[in-house]
Parts: sequence; structure tokens; C-alpha cells
Amino acid sequence: MSASDYGRYYWLVERPKSLQWIHADWIEVKDGALTLWRNGNERSGNEKEHAPIQNAVFAAGSWWACHAASVLDGGMVAVEHDQLVDDSDGG
Repeated sequence: MSASDYGRYYWLVERPKSLQWIHADWIEVKDGALTLWRNGNERSGNEKEHAPIQNAVFAAGSWWACHAASVLDGGMVAVEHDQLVDDSDGG
């Protein structure tokens, strides 16, 4: 299977001690748990393979953020640019 068989989109999941890039068709957050899903194997003649498949599941509290990521650099795809703000003066 190629990476695209695991999902059309690329996601970054930020965890306390790691960053994980995962292919999936969609994500779901339920009761704080994050699930990344892919569509079933539509090319297969087997109906059971058409059902959605979980690519990864993260328990509540085990992840901080998840966003669509660029396959080029892993950055947020919906963000044009960002700028750090110096808040050291408290104002």
C-alpha cells in the first residue's frame, strides 16, 4: 500500500513528547479522544473492506493539537504565515 491509501489528507498530531504526521481521510474528537480515519478499500470487491478503518487513536490527554499538515514541510496548510509576538514586557 502507498501512503495515500491510508487517507487523502496529511495531519500533524502534537503530543507531549513527540510530533506525529499521519495520513487520514478525516478526524474525529469524542470525549477528548482523537481518532484518525480512512475510507475503506473501495477498490476491493469485498463489501466488508468498504467500512471506515481507524488509522490511529489517541486517548484524551495524550495529545495537544491536531491540524492538516503540508506534505512538503509539515506546517499548517490553512495558515499563510505566523509571527511570534514578544510578550516579555507584560503588555
